[in-house]
Amino acid sequence: MVVSAFLPGVALTDAIALNKILDGDDNTGTGADTTGRCIYSAAASDNTVTVYVYIAHY
Repeated sequence: MVVSAFLPGVALTDAIALNKILDGDDNTGTGADTTGRCIYSAAASDNTVTVYVYIAHY
């Protein structure tokens, strides 16, 4: 079992900030982040993304 958080409609700048806190990455641009504990989709036309955060597994 994997526990993760699904956060739709997050501002891209917030997703990048959260990703930096959790994964230490300095992401830029509007492309998707697909590695680490915090991943997010490519930005939509309104500059929002869907964020997935790994929490734990059992």
